[in-house]
Amino acid sequence: MTAPLRRLLTATTALAFVLVGYLAMALPVAACDCMAMEPMAAYAGASDWAIFSGTVQVPEPAGTPVVVTRWFQGDGASGLVWVQGEWGQGGASCETPLPPAGSEWIFIASRFEGELAVNLCTPHAAVGSDAGAAMLADAISTFGDGGGPPPGGSAPPAAPAQPEGSGGAAVDPVPIVVGGLLAVALIGGVLLFARSRRGDGPAA
Repeated sequence: MTAPLRRLLTATTALAFVLVGYLAMALPVAACDCMAMEPMAAYAGASDWAIFSGTVQVPEPAGTPVVVTRWFQGDGASGLVWVQGEWGQGGASCETPLPPAGSEWIFIASRFEGELAVNLCTPHAAVGSDAGAAMLADAISTFGDGGGPPPGGSAPPAAPAQPEGSGGAAVDPVPIVVGGLLAVALIGGVLLFARSRRGDGPAA
């Protein structure tokens, strides 16, 4: 192989490696191309967008439960909804960080196969942040105050009913136990005193 041909082959091989490396890095980045968030009015009336705010719970295998505080738009209004999120740190695959449990967020969630879906391209923000406060104010201005939590939520379980005749008052067992011990001691003392009196009597 001549020197010029060898140099051409080396240059071509190097160029091929550079091109492959560039494509390997560039293609995943381009795989998630999100549009900029639009005003709430742009989502009004679109059945494939559910807009609500709620307190995020601890994720479970079935999804991430969210206790709804305001429901602005979309089917499936409930006090508790399940979000199928693409949680993570990989922006290239449209993943978004998982909101901390106990924090309140506002979501513009899409519907995928009937499920509420959240990812990097579905606008959402913590209500306590500037972005979240602006989204919440825009939603209230566009849709109204949301009416509070919708029916069908997960309210705390009611206290068990008291048995009839109990009056609902709890019985404290301590006075009963103490009274019983005092009664036993008193009876035992009387019996010992009576026995000692019989022992002190005149001999026959």
